[in-house]
Amino acid sequence: MTTQHSNGRTTVRPYEPSRSRLPRPLIITAALGAGIAAAALARWQFDQYALDRLTQPGRSMFRADPADLGLTGYQRVNLTTNDGLVLRGHFFPAYSYRGYKASNNGATAAEAKGSVILLHGYGSNHDTLLEYANWLVIAGYNVLAYDQRGSGQSDGERVTMGAQEAHDVGAAIEWLLAHSYAKIAIWGFSMGGAAAILAAAEYTDLKAVITDCAFASLQEEILSRIRYQGYPSLISIPLSHLTAATLTDHLQAQPGEYDAVNAVNWISPRPLLLIHAGEDEVVDPSDAYALYDAAGEPRELWVTPRSAHTQSYHDFPTEYKQRALATLERAFSKVEL
Repeated sequence: MTTQHSNGRTTVRPYEPSRSRLPRPLIITAALGAGIAAAALARWQFDQYALDRLTQPGRSMFRADPADLGLTGYQRVNLTTNDGLVLRGHFFPAYSYRGYKASNNGATAAEAKGSVILLHGYGSNHDTLLEYANWLVIAGYNVLAYDQRGSGQSDGERVTMGAQEAHDVGAAIEWLLAHSYAKIAIWGFSMGGAAAILAAAEYTDLKAVITDCAFASLQEEILSRIRYQGYPSLISIPLSHLTAATLTDHLQAQPGEYDAVNAVNWISPRPLLLIHAGEDEVVDPSDAYALYDAAGEPRELWVTPRSAHTQSYHDFPTEYKQRALATLERAFSKVEL
C-alpha cells in the first residue's frame, strides 16, 4: 500500500491482511463442546474404573480339604453356563461322611432327602462353605457347591453381583436333574443370597430358598460397600448411584431388574428362610426386612443379635441348623415326583 505526502514523496507500507474475529456465540459453543467432550471422557474413565473395582474383587484361592471335615465319597464337578463358562466345584452325596454306616444304618445318596445348591459370597469361593456341606450331608442331603463366575477356580473375568450368577444356577439344576436328583433347594450367602432369590424367581425346580445376609438391591449393596471402605455420605451416595448405573448398563438391563427385592415375591408358595446378622457391617439388616416385607408366604425372618456379616451360624450354631433343616423338611415333604 502506498501513501502520497504533500511534499511529493511516496511511502510504501507492507501489506497487512485484515484480521477477522470469531463471533462470540461460536467461541462459547466451541468451549461448551470441549467441556462436554471432556466430561464424557471423564465419565467413561470413571465407568471403567468403577466397573473394574466392583466386578473384579480378586479371586479367593483359599482351599480346604473336604476330608478334614469328614466328607468322603465326593466328586469334582464342572458346570457349563449358557455363555460357555466352566464353573468348578464339588458334589457331596448325602451320608458320605466318616462313620455314616454306624449312624444311618448304611444309608446312601440314593436315599437322600433332597439336594442343596450352595452359593458363596462376593470375592469368596465354595471351599468356605464346606462346614455347611458337612452337616447337611450328615442330615441326609446331597450338596452341590461351586465357585461362581469370576471367582475361585471358575472361568469368567467378572462377577456381576448376583445378576448373571442367578442364570448360572440353571447349569447346576441341569446337572442334578441329569443325575436323577429332582428335589432341589438353594442356599446363598451375601451376594450368593441375592443370586439365590433371583434364581428361584426364574427356576421353579428350586423348591426352597435359604439366604444368609442377602442384599435387597444392587444400588444399596454398592452403597454399603463404599461406606464400608470409609467414604463419607457426601461422596458415597452419588458414587453408588453412578456405579450401579454403570453395572446395569454393562448388563444391558433395566434399573432394578436384578434387585432381589423385586424378585422375592415370585418364590411363593415355596418356603423362604431369610437369615441376617443383627450387626452386619456389609449388608445393612434393613435389607432383610425389605426382602421379608416383599416376599409371599411361607416366609421366615431370623435376625441374630450382635452377629457380624455371615457369622450367625458361628454365633448360634444349634438354632441355625434347626431353622435351616426345618425349612428343607417343609419344602421336600411337599414335593411330588
